[in-house]
Amino acid sequence: MVPILNVPLTLITQLKDTIFDFFRFTYQAVPSSDMIGHLRREITHCVWEQILDSEFLKAYENGFDFKFWDGAVRKVYPRFLFTSVDYPEK
Repeated sequence: MVPILNVPLTLITQLKDTIFDFFRFTYQAVPSSDMIGHLRREITHCVWEQILDSEFLKAYENGFDFKFWDGAVRKVYPRFLFTSVDYPEK
């Protein structure tokens, strides 16, 4: 059975304050906005690597049997829903 992931990736990819502290301690400098963007992308890639494991990819391609509330067993194919919103007025 494939677990249900109901966590927005934007919550997962937020950088913790310890990252900034580590960067300052290691490089004696504040990370630039380009570096922060790079770190966020790296975190996102690591999260996707964890989500898209072999078990999930198998379920994504072939589906898996799921027993619904009415007792019927149906094949379910997990998919991702993406929403992207831009608020230029803010």
